[in-house]
Amino acid sequence: IIAFSNKNDFATRLLSSTPFVWTGLISYSLYLWHYPIFAFVRIKYGELSTGSIIAALLLTVALSIVSFLWVERPFRDRLKVKSTVFAPLIVGIFFVLVAAYAVTLNRASGLLVDEQNVAGQSTESRPGEGVEVDGCIPDRERCGRSNGALKKIIVLGDSHAEILQAPAKDMARRYRLQYLSGALGNCPYVDVEHIRYDERCDAHRKRVIDMMVNQPPSIILYAEHWLKYTTNSTSAHPDGPVETFGEETLREAYVRTIDQLLADGHVLVAVYPGVEPNEHVPQQVKRLTDSVAQDEREDFLADLELTVDYKKQRLRAGQWRAMLDDLAFAPGFLTVDPTEIFCDPGAGHCRLNDGPTLFFVDGNHYSPDGVALIMRDAEEKLLSREHLQMDAQSEPSAIVMPQRN
Repeated sequence: IIAFSNKNDFATRLLSSTPFVWTGLISYSLYLWHYPIFAFVRIKYGELSTGSIIAALLLTVALSIVSFLWVERPFRDRLKVKSTVFAPLIVGIFFVLVAAYAVTLNRASGLLVDEQNVAGQSTESRPGEGVEVDGCIPDRERCGRSNGALKKIIVLGDSHAEILQAPAKDMARRYRLQYLSGALGNCPYVDVEHIRYDERCDAHRKRVIDMMVNQPPSIILYAEHWLKYTTNSTSAHPDGPVETFGEETLREAYVRTIDQLLADGHVLVAVYPGVEPNEHVPQQVKRLTDSVAQDEREDFLADLELTVDYKKQRLRAGQWRAMLDDLAFAPGFLTVDPTEIFCDPGAGHCRLNDGPTLFFVDGNHYSPDGVALIMRDAEEKLLSREHLQMDAQSEPSAIVMPQRN
């Protein structure tokens, strides 16, 4: 480049322009900042949307400029930086980075760590079981007395399981069971060779699979973004295909994984592929309400009815529904079908809201209100099969299922 460059060439003028020069100056800061920022965004929000990527890039550039001007450039001037200040500062920064990295690993593992457990007692973990949040202490309280056998409520799956964690933890508290989660966004719970949707997934998934070997018979809440894993071809998922063992199909891997959980004595509640509007529902509502006069918006939201086609929702995940249907008669296997909660087959549509109450936070994840309805259905089915039992100290759910119009 240097040998053939000429100051009058377009390439030379372009690379000598202020934006390119500044990019070069802050390039090392960009390199240092981009990884932690994108890592924390993934930990906080799971799958990266276009908006979150742009926001992370802008934050990376801003912090890179700040650190270049007030950290990197001043430290290059030996006359301005005394060694008595420099050495302690570097040591301090090192320990801060080590502590931050430890916290990141702890959170990124996907296994919940809570200083206060669901019964208000100290958190207890046991060798070989990973990190758990216990609902009671075996030596002092009645663990799992609600059914005499099932000891825990365990959440497994990807980001569609992560959204179940808070109500699952509440259920564990109300029925005095222990609680554990191995859910992680972009990381389905299935025994395969590799999953490359997220750099953390393989290590986390194998850790959770190993951890489940030592778990006593428990209630497992199992949810996945099934449509995302419809195929393991690189053409369908260029950012990270699923690689199964040998000639096994992904569906066969899921069946084998579920069969193993059932063989270990667990009761598994699988959430069927549900309603996926694909459009960001809150943004859709905002766009609609922005076109309405301010004094009319309350009435407009009360009457608003957003829907998607029922048949399309049922058909789009047909192979996964068929797989779960084939397992429906297995002992200990229960299902929750969101299309039975949010859809009206007679009317031919599925609801995305109930007036101002939205059932989705984006194009495929349920809102806390939507999750509450799914968990209410799961709880009712567990009670009907006597996998959960009410006693004097149990607290029933306060969620009321909506009536179809």
